[in-house]
Amino acid sequence: MTQKSDIETAFRRHYATMYRLAIAIVHDHESARDIVHDTFEALIKGGINDVSVGYLLNAVKNRCYNRVREFNTHQRIEELIRLECDDTTDDWPDEQTFADIRETVGKVLTESAQKIVRMRFYEGYSCKEIAKELSISENSVYKSLRNAVLTIRKKLSYNG
Repeated sequence: MTQKSDIETAFRRHYATMYRLAIAIVHDHESARDIVHDTFEALIKGGINDVSVGYLLNAVKNRCYNRVREFNTHQRIEELIRLECDDTTDDWPDEQTFADIRETVGKVLTESAQKIVRMRFYEGYSCKEIAKELSISENSVYKSLRNAVLTIRKKLSYNG
């Protein structure tokens, strides 16, 4: 089992270096601090007691890359489906377009995708709330919404 004093020593000795690496990758002080703390928490939970500075830096680097990848995925999906679009016009989409979208959702999407689309766009759930309600990851919700929107766009543009 990990000795608490070993972890404390490693924390005091390497925290600043790990934090600087995290800042350089994620460009966010709060995220960098969380990543370094999560790395040490994983050491404690995993019972790892003898680690080198290289191991610690690689662990931080990998966590940073995962955070950046996750953020980029969310950002791309939000841009793609315009979840927070404020510049809508009054004459579009019209009622017929909404009816076509609802019909397409019911016909071409899987049952789970339909549920996620209904929760997000009809019931106003956030992606985080959907993930919690369905016991899936938030990333799965984003991916499902992205695929659903692409499928709907493809189907509607094919039908004119």
